[in-house]
Amino acid sequence: FLNSFNKFRYFKKGYVHADKLFKNSSREQLINKTIVFNTVRRVREFIDREFFLGKLLALSGARVIMLLNDGVIENRKINPKKTHNNIYLFFYRSLIKKALKIYRDPNLQIIYYSDMIDRKNVNSKNWQELKKFSLSSTIRYFQSSKLNFSDKKVEKRYKQYLKDAILSRNIGEYILYRIIPDFFVTSHGIYSSWGPAYEFLKKKGVNCLVYATSHSHTNDTQDIYFATSKVQTLSRCKFWQEYKNEAVTKHMEEKVNELFNILKDYPIINISEEKPSLEDVFIKLA
Repeated sequence: FLNSFNKFRYFKKGYVHADKLFKNSSREQLINKTIVFNTVRRVREFIDREFFLGKLLALSGARVIMLLNDGVIENRKINPKKTHNNIYLFFYRSLIKKALKIYRDPNLQIIYYSDMIDRKNVNSKNWQELKKFSLSSTIRYFQSSKLNFSDKKVEKRYKQYLKDAILSRNIGEYILYRIIPDFFVTSHGIYSSWGPAYEFLKKKGVNCLVYATSHSHTNDTQDIYFATSKVQTLSRCKFWQEYKNEAVTKHMEEKVNELFNILKDYPIINISEEKPSLEDVFIKLA
């Protein structure tokens, strides 16, 4: 209890400081763009980071839309080991509620997935091409690329992720046709919860930006920059170790090139900085 309470008090103190900072900030009309953040996770560190950036853009004149998954897509929102800890859940939900209140702005709108998707009218025509996202999420979940689909647990998880991928694709369609964004910002463009929406929008010509951070727990805009790939970092998978005692073959080289080309997402913005910051990109494109 004491540990949860101390963390709650620490983060709440930070929100009080952020609230004062925002109230003392000037409002300018620098960016006349519609910018969508696909936050997905209702996790404090991601809400803080993406909503903080969204708030800064809103103060700069942008129309900012934050998308939050409210249970439509199966995504673990909190540590599953603590879901039965009522004290933890109370502090967790209180912090999320406080955060969403702090980041409110006339130019910032929150849209929940349940308001974007009509489950009775889901477009599932392209489900075959979404199987790759379901597979990648299943591999990540079981931490192994050698999956036994005769195992009911594996099959169940794969089917759930395929449903999520279909819903994510529908989210992408909603964004394109209903919101009509100038920019789409995401933490990455892979897996069943993020990949389908990202891929759909990118193929339709929307400016899709993947942000990365110098370290995982930061809200400092100097530590946040744009990556030139679908992911911020390379995978932690260990399948490459099977090659370590073998001579490199042409097949191995082709496999590596194939994997990198899948992840590679060539730079969208032609600016000189190696790691352009959020402000650099949007001000130059305003």
